[in-house]
Amino acid sequence: MRQRVLRVLAWLLGSVIAAVLLLAGAIRLDQYHLRNQAERLLSDVRSLELRSSGYADARHVIDRWSDEARQPGPCRADWCDAEISLDSFAWGHSAFLAKHQTLIDLYRRIGGRPAHVSASIRVRNNIIWGKSFSETVESRCSGEPFRERFCLTLIGTIRTEAPRRPRFSHPEYEIGGPSGCEGCIAGWVKFTPYANPADVWRLSDINLSCITRWHPCETQADILPSVWKELATQKASERSGTTICSTELALALSRDSERVAAGRLQEPVRGQLGSAAKLEIDEEMKPARLSPEIHAYLNRMHEYWISAPIFAARTSGRYIAFFRTPEDWPQDCMIPVTDGNLRVVREGVAEDWSDHLDPVYLPVGGISPPHIEVRQQLSLPRLPWGL
Repeated sequence: MRQRVLRVLAWLLGSVIAAVLLLAGAIRLDQYHLRNQAERLLSDVRSLELRSSGYADARHVIDRWSDEARQPGPCRADWCDAEISLDSFAWGHSAFLAKHQTLIDLYRRIGGRPAHVSASIRVRNNIIWGKSFSETVESRCSGEPFRERFCLTLIGTIRTEAPRRPRFSHPEYEIGGPSGCEGCIAGWVKFTPYANPADVWRLSDINLSCITRWHPCETQADILPSVWKELATQKASERSGTTICSTELALALSRDSERVAAGRLQEPVRGQLGSAAKLEIDEEMKPARLSPEIHAYLNRMHEYWISAPIFAARTSGRYIAFFRTPEDWPQDCMIPVTDGNLRVVREGVAEDWSDHLDPVYLPVGGISPPHIEVRQQLSLPRLPWGL
């Protein structure tokens, strides 16, 4: 009887061990499959060169990922937006696993890690104007095993977007992370369609091994190694005080800003808070596309007191100022009105591309929009002081 019981227990124990090993193997296989797919998708996205690749190139990638692709509207040569999503098993069943803490914790303890990968492609007028790639993977967890635990999410994103604060050294791309990201560790790099293709390729180095690593990736440097290495170099350069308003920066600001205007800068006035100079706008070189009410507000706001030393130290004369949004104050770059600078600014204004990226803006400049229902409603820009 004792031998029979021992055989049954041994058989049960072996079956449990075999089941756990099979489950662990299936989970690892699922993760490596996702990583393999993500590597191929990243390669496809990197192969698309902004402003050079066309609709046929985008269509080739979209068709290759037809089972995972979603097109929110019609996809044709003059207008096409496509999104591609890849999920691990746990990510795809997150709603179920969230209700069963024991299962998700067992999943983690045998090597599982919920992960999600996404990409997007944007075509306008037979030209690829935007693309993105993002990796989201579970990072470190805190709390007792098999009880309610809190896990951080690590996110690395590369996308086409106008930098909010163009850098003096590289105005066509920006590196950073959100100021507030509750429950996550995130990093991103934004680049314009006019960024150097070599820079785009170099900064598209996302660490997809975070999906399969036994020990989780924990920092932005883990998921965006090349990007975060450059960010460290950038911060060291900024501490040296390099603030040269270059032709390259002026061209990028002319292209990306919603408003470009020229005005006369008065002599600096000494006050309690230091020197300040008044800029009086007298010419709109790139008028903001706004309602008459907002234009009336801007007409009242044609004077700006500039207190930053980079402005106040300048001599009087006419300067060109760049405004990211119509109600903003001028950005940290003003250039004198000269024939050469006027040519640069006009070239940038002519290359305006902001409408190509925002789905709620109907395209302008000869691009024919499709007949689709726009479900989002345009809102007026935020004005200071509640005006």
